Amino acid sequence: MSKKKININNFYKEITMGFTISGGVSISGGVSLTPPGGSPSPAGTPYQGSNFGYSASGSTPSNVDTIQKYSFVSDQNGTDVGNFLDSRSRTSGFSSSAHGYAAGGVDSSYNRLTSTGKWSFTSDGDASSVGNLTTGGKSGASSSASSTDGYVGSGESGPNGAINSKYDKFSFASDGNSTDNGDVYVSRFGVRGCASSSSAYFAGGVTPGNITKLEIETFTFASDTSLGDHGDLNSSDVGGVGLNSDTSGYITAGENRDLNIWGTSIQKFPFASDSGASHTGDIVTNYGGQSGSSSTDSGYLSGGRLPSPATIQNVIQKFPFASDSDSSDIADLFQAVTLASGAQY
Repeated sequence: MSKKKININNFYKEITMGFTISGGVSISGGVSLTPPGGSPSPAGTPYQGSNFGYSASGSTPSNVDTIQKYSFVSDQNGTDVGNFLDSRSRTSGFSSSAHGYAAGGVDSSYNRLTSTGKWSFTSDGDASSVGNLTTGGKSGASSSASSTDGYVGSGESGPNGAINSKYDKFSFASDGNSTDNGDVYVSRFGVRGCASSSSAYFAGGVTPGNITKLEIETFTFASDTSLGDHGDLNSSDVGGVGLNSDTSGYITAGENRDLNIWGTSIQKFPFASDSGASHTGDIVTNYGGQSGSSSTDSGYLSGGRLPSPATIQNVIQKFPFASDSDSSDIADLFQAVTLASGAQY
């Protein structure tokens, strides 16, 4: 019996064009028989997605539990896909290859929370409980993720500007409480987190004395140890969003408490060398309190609010990683929200 070889890269095209196979076939390398566009693409990495971005919980200004998602493939409005554990805001979001996570935050009475939840990327639905932050309740904390673990660093832990000085680490392999991963380089809240394939980066924020910080802190996932200052931001903002391409971290504007203004800048810093950030573009307007997610080719920001009057927004923006440019308004969230957390699949 003769065998025919098939170019796997052209398999779909040949079948859909009516290509006939007879006499037996030998195929090596593995084949997916799902038609193109029939299901989501593989997730890739926890710090970038190729299918969807997410915005979870937040304030409208009342706290809500809504989980919203929007497409990375086409510029379309967001949809309501489930509910978080409860209504809260100021959570810290991160992603594994299969789930979105949100940790801590505050309830309607501004109590700092320790509980952490996750929701599935492959089927829409409500979040389930994962465990608790071991180092205590915190809000406005930084977050990042490797392929195996999620990290939540520092954050506001109590009234009058009390700050948590610890990293919490969650394993993606099994649900459970976080472990205490040691001390941060600079204790602060309103910090932005992003990641490369090998390291986590936490930037900006404000200290207990209400002093805004420029430092970009980093540690490698292999060592789990804070390495100190990677460089400085171009401006000292609180809040905003941390995003990442394959080669660079991006920090978008928040509230500049030194100048008492809300900014619009997009800053970029390289992962490959210890150096500071540079201004590469601007977001649509001076929103604060946005959530964010990273696709393989663009940074996304969603929701937020204007400073005065404090109008909560539903705008979804994106900017390209391939060129230094401004963001553009591409769609709307299902629900206008601020102080939500982001994830990507």
